[in-house]
Amino acid sequence: MQHVDAGRPEWYVSDVTTGPRWLALVAALVLLAAARQASASAASVAKRLEGEEEECRFLMFLCKEANQAMERQASTPPHDSTELLTFKQSQEVRLRTRDAVEAARIIAAKHPPDEQPWCLGDEECAFLKDALGKR
Repeated sequence: MQHVDAGRPEWYVSDVTTGPRWLALVAALVLLAAARQASASAASVAKRLEGEEEECRFLMFLCKEANQAMERQASTPPHDSTELLTFKQSQEVRLRTRDAVEAARIIAAKHPPDEQPWCLGDEECAFLKDALGKR
């Protein structure tokens, strides 16, 4: 049974098959808000790290997380039934990539241009090349 309200968007319409959609959307927005908080934390962690070993360990973790998110997104087939999952995954990729880029910029700024940490050029962090504009 479907409830139709002409003034509301289609995703708000409630029935057995689409009723949970608005809950998933709310959950995705909550996840997005939490991820924004995490991003600020990733940048603040990168600022406090001392030494190339700590910086690279942290950056490699962020790059690995971003790559895993990209792989999950790429392995999800596009279909109406996976629409919300695809949205969530695309937001996760965007946020995880942003965390890695922000941390990489902070780490790169700590070192002279000719003495950049090895992890900035590592294959695991290859997606950073465009964002950092070099290497």
